[in-house]
Amino acid sequence: MLLVSISSIIRRGGQRFFRCGDRMFGHLSRVVVKVLLASLIVGTILAHFGITAHELMRATGFSTEHLEDMARQGVAWALPNVLLGAVVIVPVWFLAYLFRPPGESRD
Repeated sequence: MLLVSISSIIRRGGQRFFRCGDRMFGHLSRVVVKVLLASLIVGTILAHFGITAHELMRATGFSTEHLEDMARQGVAWALPNVLLGAVVIVPVWFLAYLFRPPGESRD
C-alpha cells in the first residue's frame, strides 16, 4: 500500500523533475528512484527487527572475501567481452551516425 502511494507520487509530482529529452533516461531514472526508495523502506524495517547485512551473509554462508572474489571473477569475465563487443559496435554506430540523411530526427 505504501509503495503504491509512493509510486503514484513519483509518477504525478516527479514528472517534471524526471522529464528530459531522452525518454529512456527518464524512465530509467524513475525506476532507479523507485528501487532506492523500496530498498530504504525494506532496510528500515529489517533494521527495526535487528537484522543486519552481516547476519544475513553469515546465515547464507557468504563472507565478504567470497563476495569480493565473486565480483572480481565477474569483472574479469565481463570486461574483455565488453571491450571485444565495443570494437565492433562503436565503428558501426559511428558509420551509421555519419551516413544518416541530414535533418533526420531521432524520434
